[in-house]
Amino acid sequence: QQQQQQQQQLYALDHHCYHMGGPLAEGDMEDIKFKGQIHPCVVCPWHKYKISLKTGEGLYKHLDPFATPKQQQQKPKTKSRGKKQRVHGILEQNGRVFVRLNTATEIKYESDHYASEEFQSRMRGKR
Repeated sequence: QQQQQQQQQLYALDHHCYHMGGPLAEGDMEDIKFKGQIHPCVVCPWHKYKISLKTGEGLYKHLDPFATPKQQQQKPKTKSRGKKQRVHGILEQNGRVFVRLNTATEIKYESDHYASEEFQSRMRGKR
C-alpha cells in the first residue's frame, strides 16, 4: 500500500475576517478546489466565509436561483469574490519561521480596516 505524504505549508494572513472582523484563528480549515488547484481555506467562525490561505480570495459555491431543474442537479461551481484578505510572506530558515508583513499600500484589502490603528484602539477601549 502506497502512502501519500501531505506537504505541509505555512501561511500567514490578517487575524480578523474581511467580512465583519471574525477571529480567523478560531476558524476551521477546509480544502476547496478552485481553477484546477486545491486552496487550503480558513472558514470564519462567525459567518462561515471561506478565505484562501494562498491568495486571500473569498471563495464560495455559486448557486444560480434561476437555474433550470436540470442545471440545479449539477454540482455548484466555486467562484471568487476577489482578494479580500491581506496575506503575508513566510520564510522558514533553520527550523525557525519568520513572517514578512505585506505592507504594500497600492492595493487596499477589505481586511485592512480591522488591522487599522483606529479599529485596534477602539477594541482596546472596549476591554
